[in-house]
Amino acid sequence: MQNAKEEFLNIIAKHPSPVKCAYVRYESYRNISSRREVYLPIGFTNDQLQQFIQSLDFEYNNRFGYQQLHGNIWFEDGTWNQTVVGGVLIFPVKDIAISLENKSPMTSENTALADFDMTVVYAISPSAVSELYSTKSKSFHTIESDGDMLLMHNYMSTLVNNAAYKVVRNYTNLQAADNRQKIEDEIRALVTEQLKTEKLDSALTLNVVQVRNILPNAAILQSATDLVASQNALKVKENEIKIAEAEARRMQMLTSNAGQSIAYMNAQSLAAIAEGVKNGKVHSVVVPYDFKGIIQVGK
Repeated sequence: MQNAKEEFLNIIAKHPSPVKCAYVRYESYRNISSRREVYLPIGFTNDQLQQFIQSLDFEYNNRFGYQQLHGNIWFEDGTWNQTVVGGVLIFPVKDIAISLENKSPMTSENTALADFDMTVVYAISPSAVSELYSTKSKSFHTIESDGDMLLMHNYMSTLVNNAAYKVVRNYTNLQAADNRQKIEDEIRALVTEQLKTEKLDSALTLNVVQVRNILPNAAILQSATDLVASQNALKVKENEIKIAEAEARRMQMLTSNAGQSIAYMNAQSLAAIAEGVKNGKVHSVVVPYDFKGIIQVGK
């Protein structure tokens, strides 16, 4: 047997957020007239809280079989609790995280990424908790080690995983790494569209999509590195050719200018000699071309 009052006080003592409101219904399959319902309204006073707690001071059968105690407890942080067969399941409804680790989706090159990690955060509408729990397959949900049930966690994990693989398929290895924001937006759009198709868009909302790591295929990455190295080597060779061509043009210009410089110097010398003759400073001496003697020239 379980005391409903003690169970309620134990639940709210362990929960980090204050109670917002609550509803509890008790009924015995042996005595239908024993059915009772108690409410704790939104914005309750301290007197209403104490009255609600005292109304739960009764024992009920918490063993498996006919469920005697039903109810829900809402908390200010948006989480939602629901009693089930002598216990309480805690249903977080805000900021439920999903991490996809070490995935290797295929790219448009038919080669897989070496690594793909992402985190998404979704939320559940509090009004949809009861319906999701009671109508959806239990395999859609996850129960954590502390007993909290993450509604639709497995379902959303599969949905996000499929969307990620579909989006990455449109990119090459290197494009995927350079288009992280675009991939995030496309994944969000695909998941939202799928939720609408399955009429779950009012119950589930994908709030955050964060691609944390994209690592290209090692072979593709090496090929890209080799290509860059060869392109850099080609640029070096092209630059060497340009330098050689510039040096050749320089030498050609120097050679061409050398003849002009010699002719200019000869002209200058002749002009200087002519000026000297004119001024009587230069005396002409005729020497036979085969003369081998000594000539003394004076004034």
